[in-house]
Amino acid sequence: MRNFSHLLLVLAGLYLFLFNTGCGEEGAGDGTALPPEIQLESGAGIISSTTDLPLGDPFTVRVRLDDGDALLRSLAISRDGINVPFGDLTFDGGSLTSNNPFLIPGGSASGVTYDITITPSTPSVGANTYLFTVTDEDNQFASVGLTINYTDAGDPTAVLEDDAGFISGDATLTTSNENFDVRVTLDDNGTNPITSLSISEDGSLLPANNLEFLNQTFDPANPLALISSEQQGVSFDIRVTPTSTSQGTRSYTFEVTDDRGATGSVTINITFEGTNLENTLMGVLFNQGGGVGTGGLDLDTGTGTGSNDAAAEIQDEGIDTDIVVANNWRRQISAANDAVLREVNLSALPDGFSFASVITQEQIIAAYDTGDTPDGDDSSCNCTDTVSNEEVSDVSVGDLFAVLRGGRYYLIEIVEVNNVVDDPGTPENENNDDNYVVNIKY
Repeated sequence: MRNFSHLLLVLAGLYLFLFNTGCGEEGAGDGTALPPEIQLESGAGIISSTTDLPLGDPFTVRVRLDDGDALLRSLAISRDGINVPFGDLTFDGGSLTSNNPFLIPGGSASGVTYDITITPSTPSVGANTYLFTVTDEDNQFASVGLTINYTDAGDPTAVLEDDAGFISGDATLTTSNENFDVRVTLDDNGTNPITSLSISEDGSLLPANNLEFLNQTFDPANPLALISSEQQGVSFDIRVTPTSTSQGTRSYTFEVTDDRGATGSVTINITFEGTNLENTLMGVLFNQGGGVGTGGLDLDTGTGTGSNDAAAEIQDEGIDTDIVVANNWRRQISAANDAVLREVNLSALPDGFSFASVITQEQIIAAYDTGDTPDGDDSSCNCTDTVSNEEVSDVSVGDLFAVLRGGRYYLIEIVEVNNVVDDPGTPENENNDDNYVVNIKY
């Protein structure tokens, strides 16, 4: 019984010893310094826990700092173990100069709260661990972490819509087509705002004047800067005028760019084809005032004919007998039979148009369609051609004419204008052999 009572006394004494040595104010009686404290607070527009964000999106945290036994000195922010560049940080909306580590001013050294916006300059898809560490004057520190899961919803996109009247994929056009229309839809795909649209031909930006934004009120530009109402998505109807519609294939790229420099694009290949020429030949059209069988030209064969021959498409207007012999050749031509003659207007055709450059029938058709009606003087005169007030054209070397007859189009180039001066005193030389040498394509 005594032994049992003695054991109880020993246990009671041990309990009292342990109780007295285990209690008391932390960090005060045992020589351990109190470290600072740090926590992430919540609020409207504030992130305080693991969050998924589109790649590169900025986010804002609210960091509360409290001192321990020593005043606060600095706050450091790292991502995946590497200090965040101070250029990625904005403290309190920019009212404080950003640094990393950030030195806490003396007036805030006992406790402060900062709203910090982080705009990552080099974000990476997946988990990004941010660590916020406060350090005091005694080099005691405390940290709190936050994970941002960056997701990439995809780059912006440009799509050509398959709607009536609009080209949405590779296509073949004739060389007579001056332009084509597309409907392009741009989308930010829920990520960063889209900022511009550019349109290229074979890798080079098209001149802005080669673009027409249909049903829009703004002047064309290339690249085109998008306004705020267009930066999540927009569609444009665009008329594209190629720099050339000569035969061949050209690539057209429509590229959208967002505010982080990411791009999306769509490319189509437009092949320009024409109907091959049937023939290229040379002919000679003689003065109508010459002998029988002169004054007309069959453009199908290049053979000279009489001015009234049914095979002739064009005819010479002959001579004016009221003018001295040396100058009496009128040097004018007109259409013959049911043909129609037009003077080629180079200003209405693509740059570089020439007889040599024509390789398709569509080019001849374009030259005819944009040609001018001959306006030479065909008033009544004492002429070998007795029909007055016809559509006649004065002729010089280098002139180009287009002719339509029976659905066939011809292109004529005047190569020579040969005024063969007659000798009135020598009958054998009074032959009116004046002539035009012409190149013909059809």
